[in-house]
Amino acid sequence: MKKYNKKREHILKEKRERKKFKRKGKIYLGSFFNQSNEGALSRWRTEADYKILKNYKFPMHEFLNNYGNIDYKPLPKAIIKIPKKFRFEFEPSVVFIAIKEIRESLISNEIKSFTIDFDKCQITDFASLFILRTVIDEYIKELRKLDKRLHTLQIEPEVIVKRSSNSEVQAKLKACQIITGKIDETKFIPISAMNFYTGTKSQSRYNENKKGSVATKIRKYIDGCLREHETRLSPTDESNFDGIISEILNNAEDHSDFNTWYSYGNFFQHNSKKGEFIGEVNLAFMNFGKSIYEGLLETSNDNMHQFKTLQKAHDSVKKKDFKNKFTSENLFTLYALQDGVSRLKFKRQSRGTGTMTFINSFLELGDFESTSHNLQPKLLIYSGRTKLKCDNKFKPFKKDSGFYLSLNNLEDMAELPSASHLETINHEFPGTLITVKLYLNKEHLHSKIENGNK
Repeated sequence: MKKYNKKREHILKEKRERKKFKRKGKIYLGSFFNQSNEGALSRWRTEADYKILKNYKFPMHEFLNNYGNIDYKPLPKAIIKIPKKFRFEFEPSVVFIAIKEIRESLISNEIKSFTIDFDKCQITDFASLFILRTVIDEYIKELRKLDKRLHTLQIEPEVIVKRSSNSEVQAKLKACQIITGKIDETKFIPISAMNFYTGTKSQSRYNENKKGSVATKIRKYIDGCLREHETRLSPTDESNFDGIISEILNNAEDHSDFNTWYSYGNFFQHNSKKGEFIGEVNLAFMNFGKSIYEGLLETSNDNMHQFKTLQKAHDSVKKKDFKNKFTSENLFTLYALQDGVSRLKFKRQSRGTGTMTFINSFLELGDFESTSHNLQPKLLIYSGRTKLKCDNKFKPFKKDSGFYLSLNNLEDMAELPSASHLETINHEFPGTLITVKLYLNKEHLHSKIENGNK
């Protein structure tokens, strides 16, 4: 037996508690072993939480705040009203202002519950909802990590989405998994949604396999949409699609300041009076970080020969741009998509063959259009302050051994592109976003197969 040493026991308990806090990555504030000190301990822990919040850096929030209207700093609100027209294709600034208000409300520890109100929204597009969904998911993920570090405070708020009174907007919200439950009857019916995929280099050393796995899943989703029209990809098509989707995910990851990419898709049915079944496939690929133009400038010294060639083409076309319709960023973004062009060309000569193949393959797959239903397939690229559109009017064309995109009727890279398909947008997109809208029709697909086309 030995004499009980109260002081020694206190020190041992304190060591155990200190180790326990260290394992959890929390700040140790001291041990309290009697009920009378519980209130003081709670106050001290709350003060420590506020210190953590004060010093906490939210990389994505700081990054996004450096783009667009950086002087606009909205106060957190319990209700964020989405505007009547919420379309990134036509009003990117409106979309980013609304998203900025949502971001500020998400990270405010003053608001425990806030509502994203779509009640007055009458028209929206897939790009807007994809960006919104991505931002909300990323912020909630970060807030949950932060909550694990806190002792008494809880930062993650309850997010409520009030649905639109417009049935078509409801359908798009449901297809993007922003709302659930039944929607009002509409001719625009959501059939299915692809999983929301995200990946980053830091996830694991098997990141290449992850991109390959995701590419296969996206290809299988596209094949499932085709099966609804009694068509499917051939084995050669399957292999090609796996490769080109992986290349697009590689490009997104390479240009990201966070080494992260995001992808999502959904499938709709358009019902016509004739009973014609027209399927609409929406796909999106996105990263936050450098624009395509910034990436080219950043590696111009490493890719000196390539950059001089692009600069020469730029200077030649600008001499014909008497009305100054196109900025250097617009033109370099267009040139960067051509076969054989890559900001990482100096690392591997095979780089620069994926984007044009991607554009060509998807537009060939879903080139069905209907003027009576106002359905036009298109592929849109947003990067920096540039928006580029490909559709049935201006598709990639083959020249020599590669594919090129001039965005003019002459299929000539030395001529001015069309201002309807290459333009400057009023809000800088902080990275690159590619959206694809395809329309599938059984008769059209079967006709192409009979004629020997894909």
